[in-house]
Amino acid sequence: MKASESEPLLSVEQNAALLLALLAAFMLAATSTPTSITIGPFRIASMRRLLELPHLNTLLLLTLYLALGNLFYTSHESKECESADEGEPALCQWSTTDALYFQMVTMSTVGYGDLTPSSFLSQLFTLFYILFGIIFVFTGVAALMSTLFEPV
Repeated sequence: MKASESEPLLSVEQNAALLLALLAAFMLAATSTPTSITIGPFRIASMRRLLELPHLNTLLLLTLYLALGNLFYTSHESKECESADEGEPALCQWSTTDALYFQMVTMSTVGYGDLTPSSFLSQLFTLFYILFGIIFVFTGVAALMSTLFEPV
């Protein structure tokens, strides 16, 4: 087994930096789009509306929520390596992609079961993570989307 197979692609610090860079890029895009766009029966509101305080709070909450989950799952969860030898199964940390995939599948209540929390701590974290996400985060995201996509 190679040493790189058991290590995540990005460190915890790199994961956090990547998520903050994505948020900064999104905020830059939001400030540079002045007009709304009409597509079919919907008018997509100006991206500047995202910078209004309630929407900005929702985006910040969503970013922090995903960052917290990503940091937890990439540091506490492992899975069998895809390129492990036939002998003893090797474990690799979850990558950023694995963590985000798990977060989206779990929070959307789809739950494919291909990645699962492996310890009691992870299961407990996931329980509260799902409840918080459904109650607080996704109600804000739903309100944000209804504001951005208005019927014509």
